[in-house]
Amino acid sequence: MAKVQAWFAMLSVIIAGNILRSKSGEPLVPALFIFGDSLADAGNNNNLTTLAKANYLPYGRAFPGSVPTGRFSNGYNSMDFLCFKLGLPIIPIYADPNTKGVNLLRGVNYASGASGIENYSGRSFGELIPLEDQVNNFMNTKQEIIDELGEEGASKLISKAVFSIITGNNDWLNTYLFPFSPLRVLYTVDQFRDHLINKLVLQIQVSYT
Repeated sequence: MAKVQAWFAMLSVIIAGNILRSKSGEPLVPALFIFGDSLADAGNNNNLTTLAKANYLPYGRAFPGSVPTGRFSNGYNSMDFLCFKLGLPIIPIYADPNTKGVNLLRGVNYASGASGIENYSGRSFGELIPLEDQVNNFMNTKQEIIDELGEEGASKLISKAVFSIITGNNDWLNTYLFPFSPLRVLYTVDQFRDHLINKLVLQIQVSYT
């Protein structure tokens, strides 16, 4: 647990440091990369075969133009407000074919509703993009940024960017605690918690390679 706490403490320091070093009138950070579940998804599930999608009314009725975008909210979601706070434009989703080239230099949203830390979590809803695949998608984005800015420019941008990860809900609510889940035979609550934390730390480490 000490190792896990150290990792998250380090991430907090990095984020705080970026913000404190920002210049007035400019975005507080150069980019925001978003990973997670329905609390952060802004439309990546729209074209998947799943019950976990929100591209229909009444979702989006308070969004500009009253358009359901795939956000699991009636308007902006928490990641949009984070963008506003950081002085960034709304971050495009990875599933949008226009999210390439210069359009991904402010960050990308990889979040997928119903997803979790484990690849099997949330599958009762249908198709989804688990955190592991989201990290792999980020690695593809990283290469595209290198193609745009070169190794040095990409390294500078990514090292100063904020990474937001909102995940774990579906590993518990829609998987471990799901009726007749075999996971409760394989793991105690404490064991499953530690298993998820360890896997999450590994996925964070992969994103930093």
